[in-house]
Amino acid sequence: MRMIRRSNWSVSKPGGLLRSSLVLASLALVATACGSTGASTSNGNLHPLTGGDPIGRSGPSKTEDAPAENRTVIIDEGTMQELSEFLRRPTTILGDVLEVDVSRKPFLSASAFRRANSGIDGQGVHDFERGLITITIENNSGTRTELSQLPQLQFENLLLVGVDRLVIRYWTKQTVETPIRFRATAIGNARYLVEEPRRVERGDRLTLSANVVQRGSAYDFVEQLETGR
Repeated sequence: MRMIRRSNWSVSKPGGLLRSSLVLASLALVATACGSTGASTSNGNLHPLTGGDPIGRSGPSKTEDAPAENRTVIIDEGTMQELSEFLRRPTTILGDVLEVDVSRKPFLSASAFRRANSGIDGQGVHDFERGLITITIENNSGTRTELSQLPQLQFENLLLVGVDRLVIRYWTKQTVETPIRFRATAIGNARYLVEEPRRVERGDRLTLSANVVQRGSAYDFVEQLETGR
């Protein structure tokens, strides 16, 4: 039997930045069963990855014929530094609808939601079978022109805005090939802005991805912007 838990919330008056606490408090029931793990760097420091079965414990590597979820993942400090720099760079991606897919770790605990306007409704769903937590935030206020009043999600200096709807999916199960992943797709009146060095892109659809991917025996950070007019 497929197990799914749901939670709903509604904002009826103005507010400010919600660090994961308030929005994710509504996910307390659906997130309880999520496990956690980490990936070790070359100097032994653990970098968080995803929930579920362990794929990134420190220690000796598993054999090549071992199940993927049980293999050791070692990510060097340089690759993790590139990911950190990506998140610290002031960047905004916006669309009428914004869909975000990320690995549960490190992104779930780093999530900051903004709901400065009333008329914002949300739902959280945990699909245990798929290893997926989905948060959907709908803008039912009628406000579409004031950035500060729109549904927003922030990871450090990376700002994600869905004018009408913001959907974020936290994947609790990852692969050895891509232990950390980020993908944001803006659909409708899509915009991408980087402050320094300044870059502006517009289109009907924009997709920003930033993943830690396996390259032979090592891992690289790969960032890409796909544009569609």
